Amino acid sequence: TLFRRCAAALAQCRQGGEEEEFGGFREENYTSRRPNIKFQDFKTLETKAMSIARENLKAFVVAPGLLYGRGEDQLHSFFKQSWLCDKSGLGIPGNGDNVLPMMHVRDLASVVAKVLDSPPETPYMVAVDKARNTLSQVIKAISERLGAGKATNLQGEAAQQLLLDDPTTALVLQTNLVFDTSEDASAVHGMGLEW
Repeated sequence: TLFRRCAAALAQCRQGGEEEEFGGFREENYTSRRPNIKFQDFKTLETKAMSIARENLKAFVVAPGLLYGRGEDQLHSFFKQSWLCDKSGLGIPGNGDNVLPMMHVRDLASVVAKVLDSPPETPYMVAVDKARNTLSQVIKAISERLGAGKATNLQGEAAQQLLLDDPTTALVLQTNLVFDTSEDASAVHGMGLEW
């Protein structure tokens, strides 16, 4: 069994449709994804990993969303600013209404263990939690629990400066993705794990 973890749930691209009609990406449609150019390498790596599967060699890709817990990479600056008790609060780039697909690292570890223990039928799994939190909700929660309890939407130059400080993080924080996490659409949510 070959197991490859790719941070590629973010390597999706939403295509048209009204928000009310769009229930979220389904992992069964992984072959028709068109990622942002910045995430193309992740999709290429996933395709190569799954192409080596043979009768005696299984390949799986578990694509987590934005990981948090145990060392928040993309959220680190927000945690640090709150922890240092910056009285001005946290800045939210733009209006913050974009949905961030997220997954706690412990939940991801549970998914990996379950896949290794009981390999699923599908070779591709999206690992995101069921919450559909917006960037604004995430940053406000960090500020309320660790900092001054303030968060302000930044526009124009202030928002650009925040995003330019770390371009990779900026791309992730501007992601707006919703996945169908119902048990019939998600191998991960049909595994019977405790969340």
